[in-house]
Amino acid sequence: MFLRALIMSIAMVSLFSSPLTAETPKARLGNATSLKLNEDAVALLHEGKTDQAIKKLKEALMKDHHNLSAAYNLAGVYLSQKQEQKAIDVLTPFEQNKVSDPGIYRRLADSYFSAQNPTKAKALYKKAIDLDADHAVSYLKLAAIQIMTGEEKKAHETLSSCVKRFPENRQALSNLASLELSLGNYQQAVSTAKASLQVAPDPQSYLTLGAAYEALKEYNEALIAYRRARDTGSKDPALNARIKELSSALKK
Repeated sequence: MFLRALIMSIAMVSLFSSPLTAETPKARLGNATSLKLNEDAVALLHEGKTDQAIKKLKEALMKDHHNLSAAYNLAGVYLSQKQEQKAIDVLTPFEQNKVSDPGIYRRLADSYFSAQNPTKAKALYKKAIDLDADHAVSYLKLAAIQIMTGEEKKAHETLSSCVKRFPENRQALSNLASLELSLGNYQQAVSTAKASLQVAPDPQSYLTLGAAYEALKEYNEALIAYRRARDTGSKDPALNARIKELSSALKK
């Protein structure tokens, strides 16, 4: 019971550990007046004057409906305020016009995910990856939603692609190891978790490693990994009890 529960816990926590948040605004094109309004709005946001910034961003879009930067930033403000539909309304015209800017699709995907529309969010993350395959977080977010919607094999493909493109991305490796564990690919989970730990130690990868070793009946190795998970800060409530159980069993 413990092992199965731990496997499921590891898979869910690690695959959703990359938050679906907005990105840092990037430079976009627009006419001079609209660009200036956008710059003023960004300055106001840094000063915490959100309402004034929203007004400036709306003015920027009225001056130039094609100002991607203003739309991107305005949607980001709405998203931070949990006003997902407003963010969607701002960005949808750019999607309909098939703009080639991946950031627009990523932010729109974030908005749909926050609005509890994972199907639309998945399609938009895929579009963003098609336009910019060198953005690791897009893969992680897409895989997280695929797991949530029961598409574990597709999530495995997504994470494998991410690891292939970013072989030293610890989060991607850790998430892939957790998914391999939940799919019952225990030996592969061991290899991938070790690869993650070579990049940087973290309790989640040690938990994955311990659970995979335990599933393979390599109990000494499992105990070592669990102890390292604890020592690196794991908050798993069942971990200490399992360490005691394994330690006692191995002494017999």
